[in-house]
Amino acid sequence: MISCFLKRTLVILSLCAVTACATYSKTLQLSEAGCDAGNANDCFELARRYHNGSDVQRNWLTARELYGKACLGASPTLYKEACERAASLSTKSSTDSAAPFEPDWEKAAQYADILCDAGDGNYCRYMAIAYMSGTGVKQSDTKMREYIVKACKGGYTPSCRK
Repeated sequence: MISCFLKRTLVILSLCAVTACATYSKTLQLSEAGCDAGNANDCFELARRYHNGSDVQRNWLTARELYGKACLGASPTLYKEACERAASLSTKSSTDSAAPFEPDWEKAAQYADILCDAGDGNYCRYMAIAYMSGTGVKQSDTKMREYIVKACKGGYTPSCRK
């Protein structure tokens, strides 16, 4: 026999769970609407949810697209993390039958270039390698050398050697 106290506790917990789900669902809807309207913060929040599988089914392809959207429209406080995550996911592939995808080297280069322009020497190095190999960009020795200099100026010291 369940005590009266235990019954009330179970009812309260059930109500709390329903309320939390409704709140989470509403938050998700607001983030989707904000992202659709061009709010980079909302795009980043949605990307994080899809990346981690937080209250939505994990989907790295959707996360990659949303991080990219946040990167391209981001505020200065957000752009670095959004662009880094977009670049990283753009170099990955997945054979997950629910959402298979291949690397998108052009997008990876686009996000890395944004980070390089912001002074991140490591991403300038990435761009130098991309131009050397023609991965995601048209192969160019001239551009490769330009990005090696940018990498050095951005603090990636191995590219400072003569």
